[in-house]
Amino acid sequence: MSKDNRITAGLLEDGCYKFSIVKGNNSELVRRVLETRECWSEMPDKYNTTLFSFKWCPISRYCHFEYLSSHGHKNMVNHYERHD
Repeated sequence: MSKDNRITAGLLEDGCYKFSIVKGNNSELVRRVLETRECWSEMPDKYNTTLFSFKWCPISRYCHFEYLSSHGHKNMVNHYERHD
């Protein structure tokens, strides 16, 4: 895989990264930081499924690890699977 393909693997249809924030555990701070980044935009709550590049969750229960990378692009979350 070329370097360019690895960089663009997380981009969605419009060429920008999408993020999803679940309230709690410094979620507003993370939101403010991500909103300052170019080409990053928040997914509306009704689309808060697996169509994101990054998801911030207060606890790992809200991170559905079985669905990560299920839409042909890589998804990232702020927790490790099976880490309590």
